[in-house]
Amino acid sequence: MRSFRPLLVLILVWAAALCQAQAWSEIYSKALDAAKGENWGQARTMFKDSASRRAEDFSAPTVLSRPGQPEKVWRGGASYSPNFGAAYAGYKLALKLTDEMDRTALLKEVAAEFNTLLAKNQHSRAAYFFLGNTYNLLNDTASNETLEQKEKKMASKMTWKVDEEIMTSEDQAMVSGVAVAPTTPTKPEAKPEEKPTTKPEEKPEQKPMEPAVPPVTKPEEKPVEPTKPEEKPAEKPQEPKQPKKPVRNPTQGDKAPPKQNKPPKTTAQDGNTEVTAGGEGQSAILGDVTKLPTKFALIIGNSESQMTGMAPTFATTNAEAMRDTLTKFGGYPEENVSTVLNGSTDQMLAAAKALAEKVAEGQIVLIYFSGVGSNLDGKDYLAGTNTTNGTDVSTMLEKMALYRVFMAKGASIFAFFEVNRPIVSGRYFGQEVPSLGAIAQMQATVPGGTVGPTIANGKEVGIFANSFGLVLDEFRSNKIPVVEFAWQLFDRMKRGTSGSSGGGASQVPTLPTLTMLAPDSRF
Repeated sequence: MRSFRPLLVLILVWAAALCQAQAWSEIYSKALDAAKGENWGQARTMFKDSASRRAEDFSAPTVLSRPGQPEKVWRGGASYSPNFGAAYAGYKLALKLTDEMDRTALLKEVAAEFNTLLAKNQHSRAAYFFLGNTYNLLNDTASNETLEQKEKKMASKMTWKVDEEIMTSEDQAMVSGVAVAPTTPTKPEAKPEEKPTTKPEEKPEQKPMEPAVPPVTKPEEKPVEPTKPEEKPAEKPQEPKQPKKPVRNPTQGDKAPPKQNKPPKTTAQDGNTEVTAGGEGQSAILGDVTKLPTKFALIIGNSESQMTGMAPTFATTNAEAMRDTLTKFGGYPEENVSTVLNGSTDQMLAAAKALAEKVAEGQIVLIYFSGVGSNLDGKDYLAGTNTTNGTDVSTMLEKMALYRVFMAKGASIFAFFEVNRPIVSGRYFGQEVPSLGAIAQMQATVPGGTVGPTIANGKEVGIFANSFGLVLDEFRSNKIPVVEFAWQLFDRMKRGTSGSSGGGASQVPTLPTLTMLAPDSRF
């Protein structure tokens, strides 16, 4: 009988270990299910419960070993991230809280939890990304700046992997810096004149995850002499290289992009003229950019509002500046640009329909809106001068209704919004991402942020609109790749109107979210 006791003890130990493994893994699976259903409070509780049974996050695959059975890799080699999951779920839950005190208290807990992970040398891009977002929501600028400096130092050690299944597909895209609409295929650029001249083997390698805050200081660049048109009149333009660094882009594109290594100067074709783009303080050619009859723009600026204090007072100035910028530096013919200043919702929609009558299949439409925007029940709306209540959709223009006017013509739509983005019950303007059409949409500030003015030519003009014009002046091209342009715009807003290195700007834009458009699609 005694000979069986060691075997019995071994069986009991094995059974206890098996039950413990089942306990943490089953609870973790339930936490994942809750996260996928966006039940963030339940997910946070279950992730913490799982951590109480298997305490530490584990970056490498977990190998399950049972006596007498072959080893098995848990969940196909996924990382085990209960502590990260609890912090992430807390961050998402805080976005939905309406009580300011409860929200602030939870965000402080979340910040402490993310900092604990970094203190354990679990340096993941996702942890830095969401900790930075948390500091933004807390308006803790000092901590955010310290975090940015820390990530710069740890850039080469950013190897820790977290379980990406915890995050929404939108947040995964934002962490990686690839801001695309979920489950929508990429529409290739089919025009032969826009094919890159770069050899296949020279294309930059796409990295799935990059640091979410500035990793390095951008070197100062020397001006490049513009290419003389007579030297290579028939040469095809070289496609600008896509930047490798990501953007802080919350909810489908929406958090501030970090500063990145500025891509090398490249050439973009301006009509029949090769020009150099991206030079600091440099105009590559003189005069207006060659205008293309295939490009159209709808520009709306609403400074007047029946909702006191809601509309940017400089919205009409923004619209006028954008009109001048696009026609002079962007290749948009004056007759193809429709401008609405202080328009009602009916006037905005009527202007869109009138412009759409001129648009043919596959042509380009740029939409710029500065005014009041809201997200109600998951849909984005634009307020007109007739809107008296930010929750009354009957007096507002649905953003998708505006898009559909041009989608019906098969147009490629590039939309830019310079609006305040307060978070109300977890909702904010720009949260709606189109699932149909060929659309890029970019926001002038992060969720929870406000748009601010600067002074240009003696007038108040939005920081975003002003920087938009300065960057377009540097490109001076009628074929601008949208994501490359967005990076240059971020750099310009970050440093202000002068200098070549990052500054301390309080407003930063998001990367565009893309639906059925490639990152190098041109507007």
